[in-house]
Amino acid sequence: MLTLAQACCAQGADVPLVRTPGDLAALAPDTQAIEFYADDAAEHYSFEHLPNLASVSTDEQSLVHLADLRTVKHLEIWGLEHPNVALAHLGQWTNLESLRLDGGADTLRRGLRHLKANTKLKRFTTTQSLTQQSARDLGLFERLEYIAANFSRFAGLGTARELLGLPNSKRFAHVELHFRDTVEPEVVRLLAKLPGLAVLDLRWTTQIDDFTEPLRGHEGVREIDFYNHRLTYRMMQNLASCPNLERLHLTCCKGLGDTGLLEFKDHASLQVLDLSYVNGVTPRALKRLRCSKLQNLNLVGCSGVDADSMASVARLPALRELSVGGSESFDDTSMALVARMNHLTSLRLHNAVALTVEGWTELLRMTWLENLNVERCEVPADVLVLLTALTRLRTLNLRGSANMSDDLFLRLTELPMLRYIACDTDRLGEDAQIEVHKRHPALSQVVRPPRNTPYQARWMKTQRKLAELFPEQIRRERLDDSEYWWQD
Repeated sequence: MLTLAQACCAQGADVPLVRTPGDLAALAPDTQAIEFYADDAAEHYSFEHLPNLASVSTDEQSLVHLADLRTVKHLEIWGLEHPNVALAHLGQWTNLESLRLDGGADTLRRGLRHLKANTKLKRFTTTQSLTQQSARDLGLFERLEYIAANFSRFAGLGTARELLGLPNSKRFAHVELHFRDTVEPEVVRLLAKLPGLAVLDLRWTTQIDDFTEPLRGHEGVREIDFYNHRLTYRMMQNLASCPNLERLHLTCCKGLGDTGLLEFKDHASLQVLDLSYVNGVTPRALKRLRCSKLQNLNLVGCSGVDADSMASVARLPALRELSVGGSESFDDTSMALVARMNHLTSLRLHNAVALTVEGWTELLRMTWLENLNVERCEVPADVLVLLTALTRLRTLNLRGSANMSDDLFLRLTELPMLRYIACDTDRLGEDAQIEVHKRHPALSQVVRPPRNTPYQARWMKTQRKLAELFPEQIRRERLDDSEYWWQD
């Protein structure tokens, strides 16, 4: 889910940043969205001249100044350490339709009761863990349709029962749960009764028993995320039976052989499949993938990659985003096959250790690419300069692959459609960065130095100067660096 600022940027709109009463007074009366981070708690902030203000992104310390607002429909609170106390400031609000609570390790207990007058609330997102009390309080919002929250095993069974027992639980169109610690099969059995159960994020769980049986054939499940877990053939069968599953992440998973993967070979709904660093899958299985809607495939470090399997991947009709590399098996021949996939819009090459100059030259054929991530690769210097031929690029990430110089930086930032560039450097000059900010105000440039080097102090000084000269651009760059997290 995008933040307020990212959503507005995607629509071509800038969200003004308000820190002082002067910033607030300068806003046009028709302003609809702001980021509000009060510099001084003792100051008075008046919102009376903003009758159309509907969206606010703020932090816990600034909430006290928002108590008298009545028009806000969409609220994001960041750095929220004490949700059960801080939300009391909003006790008089009545118009909220979406709420996002982010930050802190505190569990969400009775805080939602302060918002019970917001009967129009439809979307609720929190990084706090639900408790039995907070799950029960979700019943206060009869129109609630979307829930995303953390789920802790310490209150898991009771919380699951509360969610299932809510009078409005049948209205939930999307329930997204991020699990911690262990996952108890009984908890999943209860949650599976929610028709809106859509996302199960299990990446941070340390132990998984076979909990998938209750999910067999579940029509609501859209996404399941694993990381470094041992999966059985039976578990894969159960997951493959979910007819509307769109995203399956299996990074570093064990026990996943050809038979397990082949359960998904003709899955009608699968759009994203992550097989990064999966051992046990052979080219035979990859060659038989025929998922008609598969758009995003991650094969970095996957044992099944070779020239034959890449030739088969090239025939996937809907494929738009591909991630490869991470092993000796992705070589120049494989790269040549990738370079002929003219339906791709995004390519990620990660630690492509087997590529020679011949393979890297193949990359230059892909003039249709919109997003390119070349990460932790030894890219020949001659090839880096020629990346200017990829004139449709909107994002370019060269972290770990290029020690950016002034000349190369200036050349690459002249790409006509480029909106984001990320790189490492221990020699990029301040003048070059200032020049690019002047020439290309819509371009986000994320430059990072090696740690614990003399250049780091110089880089910090440059960042401070850039923030003084181009405050709005630097703020957007920090947002964009979060938005393009997938490229890290």
